[in-house]
Amino acid sequence: MEEETPELILDFISSKLGTSDIKFLGIHLGLDSNDLDTISCDYKNTQEIKFQTLWKWYSKTDSSSYLGSLTSALITIENRLAADELNSFDVKQLYFKGEIPVSDKRISDKDLDFLSAHVITDYQRIARFLGMRQDKLHTYHEKRIKDQSLRCLKDCNKLNVISRKSMCNALNYAERQNLVHQLVKSWNTN
Repeated sequence: MEEETPELILDFISSKLGTSDIKFLGIHLGLDSNDLDTISCDYKNTQEIKFQTLWKWYSKTDSSSYLGSLTSALITIENRLAADELNSFDVKQLYFKGEIPVSDKRISDKDLDFLSAHVITDYQRIARFLGMRQDKLHTYHEKRIKDQSLRCLKDCNKLNVISRKSMCNALNYAERQNLVHQLVKSWNTN
């Protein structure tokens, strides 16, 4: 949980890319236009399109050298800022810094139900932060996104017991601080 997996690193760097960067980067990394078109058709969320483009490339490349290759490609497309962020990535810098009541307490099903209604498409980023592997994350296909989100978050909680602190860190990573504050407020009143 909260380790620097390829999924998390690629998710992080995809959040640092502009929409126009990803197609150019994908082509530079060796993906063909069919790959890019398929990804654009399969995913509607811009963040997920960016991640899936990088994931498609990662799945075709030598995993031992992907960081160097990606850094070089980012520099080539003149996105030095993203290259620098990739090279200085430290998951601990993304942790929530505020107070969390009983921070080591397991996240409740009630909390997961609340979150699934609010995280919408960010649930994938949250799941990656919590350590879910892409091959598992790719299996969620419910009719309603809330159901998909809830099932995924509950599975994360089964795989790794998610503490309040871990969930707050994941939400902070996904830039959903508003939800962290709502959870903390509810925990303070219980």
